[in-house]
Amino acid sequence: MRKFLLLIFFAVSLQVLAVDKSGEEWQATTLSDSTIANIQKSKYEYMTCITSEVKKRMKVKMDSRKLTDEILKQCEKSLAHVRETFIKEKVPEKSADRYMKMTRTQTARKVLKEIMLIAASRK
Repeated sequence: MRKFLLLIFFAVSLQVLAVDKSGEEWQATTLSDSTIANIQKSKYEYMTCITSEVKKRMKVKMDSRKLTDEILKQCEKSLAHVRETFIKEKVPEKSADRYMKMTRTQTARKVLKEIMLIAASRK
């Protein structure tokens, strides 16, 4: 009897796993190649701005987090161009904002790490 119940339970659990998951499949991007190139160009300009600001402030003795915030604020205008590119191409604002947040977060982590390494090397 136990084996029979176990077999039924196992069969039911396999059916649950075999449920159609077509809504969860990866969908390829619908952005054109020119749009992607424009976004990459704008992001490159942003990263160039970040790099130049970090180089300018290498010798500044200040709290790493505050210095990182100043650098990011200085280059915020460059990052706004990325959002403008998304909006021109009629990308939903929610998606554009999510990309902007991801970019800011990743950049902030990288800059903070670099600033902390520079500060540690001075000591």
